[in-house]
Amino acid sequence: MQYCYKNIHNLINHEFGNYVVQQVLTTVDEEDPSIKYIYDFITHNFAQLAKEQYGSRVVDHAVLTMPCHAFELLCVNFIDFKSKRSRLFKELLFDPFGNYIAAKLIEKAKCYGLAKLFDHFSKTFNDSIEGLKKCRHGR
Repeated sequence: MQYCYKNIHNLINHEFGNYVVQQVLTTVDEEDPSIKYIYDFITHNFAQLAKEQYGSRVVDHAVLTMPCHAFELLCVNFIDFKSKRSRLFKELLFDPFGNYIAAKLIEKAKCYGLAKLFDHFSKTFNDSIEGLKKCRHGR
């Protein structure tokens, strides 16, 4: 497992390795240290991974499987309104890989009853509708 820890970014962005990480997220108990490590890695590298072809698949799967506390930690990327990270959700909406994750973030924030996040995501989405209509990719 130490090899996997050292090479988690390579696994996440590998054509076949990303499926291994997704399978770990699905089958291993959320209290297992390996799951916590993967969630932590994704949280700290979210902006980059969400915009990569294979990384976005793992991030998408992680968002679906994350317990509420891990999801809230991930969403710190969007709450810091004083930094460039506050624009991250809008960037995801227009990204060919990130747009799928943006939809999952809205769903998960609503599911967990995180009103502040849901409102932020919904407002950003509504403000971006005209631009999204012109995009050739996404949902």
